[in-house]
Amino acid sequence: GQNTSGALLEKELVDYGQTLFIGFYGYMTYLIKAIVPHTLCAFNPYPGEIGEATTYMYLSSLPVLILVIILIWKIKKWRNICFGFGFFFIALIPVIQVLPFAKAITADRFTYLPYLGLFYVLAVSYENLIVKYKVLKSIAIIYLVIIAGLSFVQSRTWENGETMWSKVIQEYPENFLAYYNRASYRVQHKDYKKAMFDYNKAIELEPRLHNIRYSRGVLLGILKRDQEALKEYNIAIENKSDYLPARLNRGILLTKLGREEEAILDFDAAITSDTTNYFCYHNRAIYFEKIGAYKKAINDYSAIISLNKILPETYKNRAELFLKIGNNDQAISDYKNSIQYRPNDASTHKSLADLFMNISDFRSAIEYYNNAIMLKQDYEEAYVNRGLAYLNQNNQEKAIADFNKVIYLNPKSEIAYLNRGVLYKLICRNDLASSDFKKILAINPENEQALIELNSIED
Repeated sequence: GQNTSGALLEKELVDYGQTLFIGFYGYMTYLIKAIVPHTLCAFNPYPGEIGEATTYMYLSSLPVLILVIILIWKIKKWRNICFGFGFFFIALIPVIQVLPFAKAITADRFTYLPYLGLFYVLAVSYENLIVKYKVLKSIAIIYLVIIAGLSFVQSRTWENGETMWSKVIQEYPENFLAYYNRASYRVQHKDYKKAMFDYNKAIELEPRLHNIRYSRGVLLGILKRDQEALKEYNIAIENKSDYLPARLNRGILLTKLGREEEAILDFDAAITSDTTNYFCYHNRAIYFEKIGAYKKAINDYSAIISLNKILPETYKNRAELFLKIGNNDQAISDYKNSIQYRPNDASTHKSLADLFMNISDFRSAIEYYNNAIMLKQDYEEAYVNRGLAYLNQNNQEKAIADFNKVIYLNPKSEIAYLNRGVLYKLICRNDLASSDFKKILAINPENEQALIELNSIED
């Protein structure tokens, strides 16, 4: 599992002569902590480089080896004790760091199962010794009360991510990873000032690490400090040129700053590095659309769809691009697919209805305008356009009802008065038509269409 996630060190970087003694150190540490819990926290970093043993680690092998020799020597006489220690030693083998993974040399959580073996030893020993030494009962009670109190205090460090990583910082104040992780928690909870302090401290301890620089850049972007954010993304990419999050976010930021030609280089590089990164395709498609390269934008949205990583707006955006190049059939198909993904998006129903209006399929247009209005009951544009669709079907009563609805929603809607006025004019109700055109001119004296329509009636 650790290998699959990429946490194991490369084999050529591992000196098994050293990591063997790291394993002894782990056994020694866990044995001591079982009886005297100390420096309990979520993360215990290596004292030096990962996979490198120290003098203390070499020395740790002596008591562990002596214990193992004694257990082997007494295995027939101390079967229960040997079983308990054997359970402890064997259960720890997968996580004892002889094969180094992650950045922690030990982890308290790795002992939850192995400690059953040690507690079994303690229980058996206590049962045998209490017969000889009655005072052990009092000592055990006092010890258990102390352990219970420590357990309560320790449990409070697991209240949330901030308390957890604060405990790590308390035990290891020079560990950059603890500050970095606490900053991430604080960003999630919008405590930006404290998060910035943590990122600054992490960078002070580890100034060249790409993901810390990137994360501080993200926070600076949230704070609208774009130029500073750009500087952090630049440093992150200098340190790791194929770091996709930094490439993607720098491209988005450069687009925001109007530096589209530089942004496209980041999107291209990100896609070259990882052809499955659909966010890069999405942002490059937006750029292509902006410069009028509609077919390239369509290709990028198609790539997202082929990856089956469809964003809510993917089909809708591609539909609008197909409209721009005159491919109505594909646009209709994409709008319908978009509705399947977001059936409650009134604007997509309305866009599809508009397309049906343009190709004179008024029945279908009315169907989708109905959907849009059902989802958004004050949708003025949908009422106006549905009114026009009814008008094209010679359903004047429903057309007037829709224009009336728009005027009810917005008494200053010039387009509703104009369409209703034209309809009144068609059915020879010039008095009502004239009234509507005059209302438009009262709202906007420069509305030329209303003035032309009013003059045609009066003439």
